[in-house]
Amino acid sequence: MKKAKSILTAAFLACVIGVFAQQTKKTDGPVFKAETTITVDKTTFKPGEKIPLKIVCTYPEDTHQVGSWRLVAYLTDIPGGFEKMPGFEIKPHKDPRWSYVETKQGYWFKLAQRKNKEFEVGIDTTNWPEGDYRMSTNITFQSIIPEEDFIYRAGMFTFTIEK
Repeated sequence: MKKAKSILTAAFLACVIGVFAQQTKKTDGPVFKAETTITVDKTTFKPGEKIPLKIVCTYPEDTHQVGSWRLVAYLTDIPGGFEKMPGFEIKPHKDPRWSYVETKQGYWFKLAQRKNKEFEVGIDTTNWPEGDYRMSTNITFQSIIPEEDFIYRAGMFTFTIEK
């Protein structure tokens, strides 16, 4: 009986250690990351102010480059009425928590910039409603190899607009 308990205990421990090892194992794939920060020492802005941003990207330089950025926000993370701004497009989702608005702000980087890791951009808040915002810069990573898929990452940031 003792021998059976020892075998079961050893098997159980082997399973636990195996599961733990799988969960803590690092992936060997390339890292793609985008971090966005406001570059001034404040987080409250007046309507119409431009908000300067810094986007820092991490990607494998030998296979990819940064293609573009676009300003987006989930509908749950913006004041009511923001999604109705001219030129903005609502992207509905069957689960309303994941519906988002794509703004007209953002662009494809010039070819000479696409190998950069850091970008200074700004967003225009003209006519935006007052309130708290949580937005993201969605970054497109473009493969140097033709016909490869794009990879997308987002850098979140928060701020408030009040008069």
